[in-house]
Order: sequence, then C-alpha cells, then structure tokens
Amino acid sequence: MPYMIRRLGYPRFSGFGQFPTPEARRVDVLTAFPFDKHMLIPQHHQQLIALSRHILSRPAGEPVQFIMVGHTDPVGTGAYNQELALRRAAEARRQLVATLERMRPGSSRAVSVTIESRGATQIIPNSPERSRRVEIFRPAAPNGGTPAPPASVAPSIDWRRVAERGVRLIEQKAATPQTQRLQCLLRKLQNEHVNDAWIPWDYNVQQIAGGLPREMTGQQITDYLAKLMRRVRKELKRPLVANAPDDQFVMNLRRIDDEILRAIRSIYGIVNQAGHGQFHRAVWEWMRAKSDDPNHIYSCYRDYRGGP
Repeated sequence: MPYMIRRLGYPRFSGFGQFPTPEARRVDVLTAFPFDKHMLIPQHHQQLIALSRHILSRPAGEPVQFIMVGHTDPVGTGAYNQELALRRAAEARRQLVATLERMRPGSSRAVSVTIESRGATQIIPNSPERSRRVEIFRPAAPNGGTPAPPASVAPSIDWRRVAERGVRLIEQKAATPQTQRLQCLLRKLQNEHVNDAWIPWDYNVQQIAGGLPREMTGQQITDYLAKLMRRVRKELKRPLVANAPDDQFVMNLRRIDDEILRAIRSIYGIVNQAGHGQFHRAVWEWMRAKSDDPNHIYSCYRDYRGGP
C-alpha cells in the first residue's frame, strides 16, 4: 500500500521494495524507465520538480539528505543490471541537482544524495516496467529526530585497506587502460599525502542550469570549486563500496574512474567550443595543473587531459 510521509512535510508518494536502512523513509519512486536505458522520462522530471519544490520550502541552507536506489527488470546478467541500475540512480541525482539549480541557484549545495544499486534483486512480480525504477529515500534518525547521515559515510572503515584490496583485485583483471588508471589511482591513495579531490561531471549541470555568472572573480571561482569537489577516499569508506562482494567492489571502482574520466573529457570538449564560460576555463586549468602534480590523483589521468 502507499507509504505516507506527511511527517517530513512531503506530499503523498507510493513505492515498493526494501528500504536501504530500517530507518529510511521513502519519498518517491521513479518508475517505468525505458528498457535497457538510464535516461529519465517526462514523468520523472515532473516528480523531481515536485520534490525540489518541497526541498526549497524548507529553511534556506538546511541540510537535506537522500538515498537513491536504482533497480532493473530481470533481463540481463547480474553484473550488467547492477551497473545499469547504478546509472539510473546517478542520472536521477544529476537531474535533481539540475532542477534545484534552475529553481534557485546554489540551493543544491545543501542537498546530499547517495546512490545505490540493487540491480534485478528486488523486481516487482509480473511487472518488468515497474521493476525498472529508482526509489528515493530519506534517512532518518531514531525517535523521529534530525535525519542521520547515511551509513555510507561511516568513519570506521580504513580506506587504506580498501585501497589495498582494490589493488589486489584489479591486478587480477586483464590489462586495459582503465585497469591501469585504477592501479595508479589506488596506489596513490595509499599515500596520505596524495590529494584525492576531483571535480564531478555534475558541476556542468549546476553551471548551465543554475546560471553562474559568465564573469567571476578569482575568489568566486576558488570558492565554487571547493564546494564542488569530491573525495575518492570518502567514496572508498562507504560501506556499500568497502564491504561489497568482489565483483560489485570492482564495479564500484570502475564507476569512480568512469566519473572522473567523463568529467575530464566533457570539460575538454566544452573549452574547445566557442562561448564557454570563465568557470569552464578555470576548471580545465585546475585539471591540467593537477595532472602535472605527482601528489594528486589526476596525475593518473595525464594522458587524457588532451581529450579522448
């Protein structure tokens, strides 16, 4: 039956499947993804607009956390469905950020979204269309208190051991450009003096949708870059990454590499087109500078700073 969440101040939404944690509260479900696709349909955009309006109705700057869980129908291999479901969740997160920035530039900074994949492990019986979905949850603290941080940021996991495990597993894979990058990345991460900051592709959505000023001061650029940066070690400390079975663990490592490389290639394409913004150029110069720094993870991507 529909799951009501009036206590959170959201409208009524319905969904299905298991919650990522016992305390999580379902907010909405994006159903009926096209077969073998991760892109959202018009219905999903309307749902994210509604969700964004409720987020923006809260006090400005108040942190809000969500968990987006991707699912597939049973067609395909387990490994492929895990990856497809994760892409669906990542796309839903990307579009939520874009929607928030269109409505109120800068508002997405207070929103934290963790993505997870269930592949085809939680299908809806006799309904492949409804099985192809992304469920949106809000983690909540016990006793109805302030929502707790997702378990995925638990600080008890030793990222050094996680990186060591990654090196061992990647070494068992066939040599490819990606496995070579991952070996470089994971070995560097074991050195605590290596900078693990990276710029996600989402930054471009925030600029285009949010309308960053075309001309920005150096301090504005520095401040905005700092807010957009993610940390690989933080990703490795997530239980869903660190404690995953070997195949899923390697898939998560490949996802991190894919996101880093996608951002590099995307910004390269943008700065080589007429009309790119000052912030685009600043991001590209930052990436190029870090790729020359042996104490930065971008040095593992030096061969890609000239594009694909």
